[in-house]
Amino acid sequence: MGFKSRVRKRRGNTGKGTSEDGDSEEYEGQIRCDIIECGNWADKKIGGRKMAYDRAVEVWGASGVSRKVRKVSLCKPCYRTWKKEKKGEPKEWVSKGKGPLGNAPPTSTPVRSFDQP
Repeated sequence: MGFKSRVRKRRGNTGKGTSEDGDSEEYEGQIRCDIIECGNWADKKIGGRKMAYDRAVEVWGASGVSRKVRKVSLCKPCYRTWKKEKKGEPKEWVSKGKGPLGNAPPTSTPVRSFDQP
């Protein structure tokens, strides 16, 4: 008898484990998604994210965001929508270089002060 089968046997005896009735309650969140068309919950526990107001306005417009705050709460489907819309655009914080650390290799030799006549 292996480890998993022993655990299953014990779980069956205690009555703990997954409910086979199918009566699992839906998660009741605390934070609503700030997108007007959306009515989902944006709690971090169920995949919600917070994003800068300006970034959300780029996709949904100022009339699509329910309140003007520094950070907008987004549910998981809205965040995925935003991510798909911004997929082709260049990254905001990534440098243009191709070096191993993200730094661009120098194009010419730096001018040193003692090389100047």
